[in-house]
Amino acid sequence: MKVLNRTLRWIALILIATVAFSEPIDSLLVRLPTVSGKDKVKLLADICTGYREIAPRKGLDYGRLGCKLAREISDKFGESEILDAMAFNYIVLGMYDSTIYYSTLSQKIDDKIGNKRGLAQSLNNCGVAYYFTSNYTLALSNHIRALHLREELLDSVGLSKSFNNIGLVYLATDTYEDALVYFNKSLDLKRKLDDQFGIVRTMENIGETYYRSGDVQQAKQYHEGALILSRKIGYGPGTALTDINLGQIYIRLGEYEKALKFLYEAIPLYEKVENRGGLTEARNLIGLAYSKMGKYDLAIREIRKALEIGKFINALNHIKDSYKYLSEIYEKQGKPKLALENYKFYEIIKDSVFSTNNMKKIAAMEFKWRLEDREKEEQIRIKDQQIKDLVVKRGKIVKNAIIMILIMVLIVLLILHNRYRLKIKTMDEISKLQELLPICSNCKSIRDDSGYWHQVEEYFKEHSGTIFTHGICPDCAKILYPDYYDKMFAKESKNERPA
Repeated sequence: MKVLNRTLRWIALILIATVAFSEPIDSLLVRLPTVSGKDKVKLLADICTGYREIAPRKGLDYGRLGCKLAREISDKFGESEILDAMAFNYIVLGMYDSTIYYSTLSQKIDDKIGNKRGLAQSLNNCGVAYYFTSNYTLALSNHIRALHLREELLDSVGLSKSFNNIGLVYLATDTYEDALVYFNKSLDLKRKLDDQFGIVRTMENIGETYYRSGDVQQAKQYHEGALILSRKIGYGPGTALTDINLGQIYIRLGEYEKALKFLYEAIPLYEKVENRGGLTEARNLIGLAYSKMGKYDLAIREIRKALEIGKFINALNHIKDSYKYLSEIYEKQGKPKLALENYKFYEIIKDSVFSTNNMKKIAAMEFKWRLEDREKEEQIRIKDQQIKDLVVKRGKIVKNAIIMILIMVLIVLLILHNRYRLKIKTMDEISKLQELLPICSNCKSIRDDSGYWHQVEEYFKEHSGTIFTHGICPDCAKILYPDYYDKMFAKESKNERPA
């Protein structure tokens, strides 16, 4: 019954993953007959990428078709994109030599056409392949170049990948604090980008970092969170990785049945996408769990399967673990000859891995030095830019002040000029008034320079701005209004009497 329930869970997980990933693939395949030329090349690249998680070999078939078409129509950009897609499919398959080959081809094209974004992706793929083959110096070199290009392009998606890869380098060299710094940088970016699949992968890396540093509960928390999200979005590979990590945690906690539950759920998910590295690790851990439970025959069967796959893909760490577990089991079974034979193989592989680990530490130190140097350069650049901005800001303030002063000076000059003109005009008018004026001896009208006659009031108003008001003098009032004269000027006459 337990086996039946487990089988049903496997089938359900596979169906969820298949539906989640095949639905967009189906829509791409429907469009394929309707497009041609560069559009078809782009679509074939998308199909190749889409099949990556569910059927990478099938994706490669479409990649080859797209690559052929791109060369026929001289679409260099499209060819580069398809080569990168194929290179990553080979990573999933564990065929790292092919990844490096196709990524190198893509890099040559990207260099030629100046495609910096594509070049960063090619370098990223190469870095991942070199990492899995334990060539950490070359992995480091490629990841650094990719990081710099993505910083230059302000490529948030690419930077989230680079930060994650940097974290993996630190994790591989047991530099856990630095690993967490870069994994968290990656996680922050992926959350802003709403990259659900990326969030799962980075949460897994953070959980693995805590596990290796001895914080099992924190590791368990991150792995369980990743598992919930993986199942929610139907991300099969993410679910498989989480199952592996939770299985590993429960083995350490001594809860072997729970460990086996998660580990067996990972097997069909990894088999579907032909992820041999994942299968090797899962089989090894299943064998370890059975060994802890005293079920040695089952343990040996699973570990030998892991050893076979590990040798096929040259996964030294997994091969080392297989020989170690077998040696311990044979010792418990009272088979010293087999125990010693497997232990010798373990020591040989361990020495090889130890040399590799030294290379990793050297590479990590070199990486850290380069990264710190890069950060110092960036700080200097920022300070220089701040100084330049301050100089520009001050320059603008001085410029605006000068402009305001000039405007005020101009206004003052205009006011003074108008006053000067008014004064000159007034002086001219006064000069004219000081000259001899032709005046009528009878009506007292004044003749102007043009020969026209004007009343006195009008003439003075026009030439001097003087406005006249009308009254009557005492002499005229006495002649014109004798009856009212006394009333009009009585007060004035009184005021004029001597004291």
